[in-house]
Amino acid sequence: MDKRKLVQQLYETFDLIYSALDSKQKEIERLIKEADERIVQLKELMRGENSKGSDFLMDATTQKVISAYKQGKTVKEIAVGEGMHTGEVELIINLYRAKNESRSNR
Repeated sequence: MDKRKLVQQLYETFDLIYSALDSKQKEIERLIKEADERIVQLKELMRGENSKGSDFLMDATTQKVISAYKQGKTVKEIAVGEGMHTGEVELIINLYRAKNESRSNR
């Protein structure tokens, strides 16, 4: 094989890899931004600053997650069943627990 062709193929391969990495980096940055926004919302809910806070656990998807949690399903089972990320399921369960703990401490 000609050295020039080999070098050209290497550059093309590098460009493909670089493009894929750039795309993944942008996706990761988007996910981090989304996670940061959710953290802010969670902190507001925990402080009671969000007027929708009391309605949060009334959402249909959230109710399904809580119901499955009460049935003893694992976070992974719930996430797969609801088409969610495990982090989302954990967040809902933790909010549910926190809400119930605050009620029992009153």
